[in-house]
Amino acid sequence: MTLKFNYKNKNIFITGATGRIGKKLSLKFASMNANLILIDINFDKLKNLRRKLIKKTSGKISIFNCNFLVENEIIELCNKIKKKKLKIDIILNNAAFTGGTQITGWNTSFLNQEYKTFNKALAVNLSAIFLIVKKLKNVLNQSKYPSIINIASIYSIIAPDYNMYKKTDEFNPAAYGASK
Repeated sequence: MTLKFNYKNKNIFITGATGRIGKKLSLKFASMNANLILIDINFDKLKNLRRKLIKKTSGKISIFNCNFLVENEIIELCNKIKKKKLKIDIILNNAAFTGGTQITGWNTSFLNQEYKTFNKALAVNLSAIFLIVKKLKNVLNQSKYPSIINIASIYSIIAPDYNMYKKTDEFNPAAYGASK
């Protein structure tokens, strides 16, 4: 038996929309004619993504930039969503500091990872979505079947295999596994 999901006219709020996974999620939901609310830090990338998606969907596409390290920007984002009276059926939390994130004290050996950077990763990967859900609770509750989906990682279940990182410039930041 094959399950078929109908997302036509469903309102999907996607954080980290311009990242590798975020683009794939946005394209998939656009192809199903969902209404998309796309969030990312880079507004130019959001505009480019919207241009690509418009060709593939009859759904509406709203874009908002937001730096999840800045509490006031998150609050402002939520206020804009409410002011525009956008509906939300699904919050898809995809934004994250990943292994490839370029920031000092992140993609380095454990002993060189910085406490400040660890906390920034937790702010983006966890705290931001806490605040978003709290501020948009009433919007989400207007949906018949509201959902919150957090994109996880295999590293939320098992420890990383450090042999994978030999002969590469990549490491596995401690905050990534802890927050996923």
